[in-house]
Amino acid sequence: MQITEMKAKVNTMDDIKKFVAYLNQFPNDVDVSSAQYVVDGKSILGVFSLNLEKPLTVKFHGEVAPELQAKLDEFKC
Repeated sequence: MQITEMKAKVNTMDDIKKFVAYLNQFPNDVDVSSAQYVVDGKSILGVFSLNLEKPLTVKFHGEVAPELQAKLDEFKC
């Protein structure tokens, strides 16, 4: 299975809500990490628990559809 990776930056609470909502549109697992911590990208509490001052690493377990990729582009860094 292909794993696609991107760096993302979320700055506000609304950004986090929108980001997690987009990740929930992905049919497979998504891991979001900051430093040594890895959480489920579809969990808003998990993403809130990370250090959001630095870019996050997002790993998609599978291929990301172009429509979803276009939505996530606003968070790319």
